[in-house]
Amino acid sequence: MFLEEIDIAVLGAGPAACAIAAACAGAGLRVGGVAPTPRMPWSARYGMWRSELPSHLAGCVRASWATTSVQIGGDDVAIPAAYVALDSAALQQVLLRRAEQAGVRWTVGVANGVTHDQT
Repeated sequence: MFLEEIDIAVLGAGPAACAIAAACAGAGLRVGGVAPTPRMPWSARYGMWRSELPSHLAGCVRASWATTSVQIGGDDVAIPAAYVALDSAALQQVLLRRAEQAGVRWTVGVANGVTHDQT
């Protein structure tokens, strides 16, 4: 295990874990990612408001809507904001690549517990 060689361990390899790992590595920390299957395809579907879509994820858009509607109390309520659905495989590829290019090293494993020193 490489724990003695890292500043921070990120547990999991989903979208949030990949993003935080890349951000930490980009800030100069030595980051190790720990997940039972770091490259297992993501089965969840992801979407977001187009206005919040980072430019590096633009190629992951699989569908887009100019306006969105939701049902509230049985009524359709229009939201005048564009929404995008992301291609999960493309999203995973981009986020893993960004993390690895920033220097994140992945290991296959699970966390059985966490301890830390007060410093």
